Order: sequence, then structure tokens, then C-alpha cells
Amino acid sequence: MTLIALPSTSARLTGLDALRGVAALAVVLMHTHALFPSFPDYAPKAYLAVDFFFVLSGFVMARTYEHRLAKGYGAGRFFAARYHRLWPTMLLGALLFLPFLNEATHDPDWHWQSQVLPNLLLLPSLSSDNLFPLNVPAWSIFFELVANLIHGLVLWRLRLRWIAAIALLSLIGIVQAAMTLGNFDIGSAHGQLLAGLFRVGVTYCMGIALWRVWGERRLHGYIGLLALLALPLAFTVSDNALHGWIYDLGFVLLACPLLMLGALAISRGTGLAKISGDLSFPLYAVHYPILYWCRSYELGPWESVLVCALIAALVAGVQNGWQITSRNRSSTI
Repeated sequence: MTLIALPSTSARLTGLDALRGVAALAVVLMHTHALFPSFPDYAPKAYLAVDFFFVLSGFVMARTYEHRLAKGYGAGRFFAARYHRLWPTMLLGALLFLPFLNEATHDPDWHWQSQVLPNLLLLPSLSSDNLFPLNVPAWSIFFELVANLIHGLVLWRLRLRWIAAIALLSLIGIVQAAMTLGNFDIGSAHGQLLAGLFRVGVTYCMGIALWRVWGERRLHGYIGLLALLALPLAFTVSDNALHGWIYDLGFVLLACPLLMLGALAISRGTGLAKISGDLSFPLYAVHYPILYWCRSYELGPWESVLVCALIAALVAGVQNGWQITSRNRSSTI
């Protein structure tokens, strides 16, 4: 019937928290360079952070939910939990960007029905150059939710060989797209929906497979330190150094699983790692509109990055407060 990994412990994975924050910060630096041209291009390959996020998501969702789904948790309940987790923070990012929509799209009119309303619901706009003109990074969250839905409906039931087959077929599709466009920076633009599905199909299934095959086994602690150093360095490589899509392919197929195994080896620095993990999603969700706001007030790039981090910390604090309140309510019902 299905091959399901043993239920995991409830403990957070320290290393994954740490690397999640590093990857989110790299994306912020990449977009800071895009919006502040004088700011050095420290992380030209930071779009590959999305692929790392997809692998991590597949791993964590398999770890957390596959045994629950096997016991009747339900695909609808699983998807609702994921949407509830991701949508409010992405909605905040979209609302913050509303004053800049005309500037970003070079369109004098707001297209409420075709752009604004779908994006507010975490659905793509099909009438603009970007699928998510209200908050460009939201495209990856949309594809992650699609992967979550398919995971809850089908993937948890499939044996490992079928997960591998889906990853292989998706890999063929994304490589063909990358050979045309020059790299793996695919999925955010109009006309790239299918390529985006291929991209998440490869990496999310890799994460599922990694959980089922490897689980939470830990390598030597020094491997974790290497992972912390290797991930940001991987984003600094210029397209001029190596052929773009070949490097990207190597990152997805080799670096991502090795980084995941390295992250599992990290067992120290729990407090800092938790902060990194807590900040990662709010930082990813709101940094793009915040950078626009900072630029409009003529703040410098480094000051803008700091403002992004401070607002992400505020959002993370509110989120943690809601979660504590929700748990307290459920315990008294």
C-alpha cells in the first residue's frame, strides 16, 4: 500500500531552523540589490533558497504529517492547517505593497478582480507579468501550498519508488525550462506555472524521500558547521563563474540533500537557531514591500535590511503570541 516513515519526535530540528533563517536573509540581500542598485550583489544565486525551502518543506511535512495522514488526519484538514499557517503573514505583505502596485507593474490602474483579489487570497494573477505583483516572493508560497495539497491527497500514499519517479519527471521538465531561460530562477512570471510545478515537484519530493530514507539520523557535529558555512557561500557564486543552469542543477541535486543532512547534525545553539527559524518566514513574507517603503523614505540599503529584520521580529512575536493563546484555549475546551 504505502511506505511511511516512523513517527518523528516532537522536538524542533535545530539545524533546519538555523539554515532556514540564513536562506531567508540571502533572499533579502538579493532583493535589496535589485531595489538599491548601489548595494553590492552579495547573493546573486539566492533564488536557489527557494529550492532549499521546498526540500525542507517536503522533509518537514513528511516528518510531521505522514503518520497522521495514515491514521485518518485528512487531506482537507492538512491543507487547511498549512493555509492557516501561511496566509495571514503573506496577506500582511500583500497589503503593505498596495501603495506601490502601480509603480511595480507600470500600470496606472489597480485591477482588483484580476490582480489584487487573487493575490490577497494567495492565488496567482494571470493578467500581469508576475504571478504575484502584490508581493513577488508569494509565488513560492503558492507552489508550496500546491505541493502540500497534493501531498495530503496522494503523495503520502505512494511508495518511495513513485515519489522518485515524480521527482525524475519533474526534473526533466525543469531542466528543459532552465536550458531555455539560463537558470533555475523560474516560477514567478506569467507563463511559468507549469515550470513552477516542475520546480517544486523535484525538490518537495526530494524532501519527502530524504525523510523516509534518512529520517533524523545525525552525522558528526562538524558537518553541521560546514552546512552553516556552505549555504551562504553557495548563494555568492556569479553566473559568470559557471554556466547558470548547470550550477543550479548541481545545487538542487547535490547541495540541497547534503545541506539537509548537515543541518540535522546541528544540536547546539538551540536558542539562536530557534530565533533564526522564527524570523525566517516573516522575513521572507514582508521584506519585499518593506524594502519599497524604506526606499520611498530614502533610507539606505543596510538601514532597510535592518528595518526588515525588526518588522519580521515584531511579526514573529505576534505569531508566537497567537500560537500560545490558541494552545491555551484548546487545552481549556
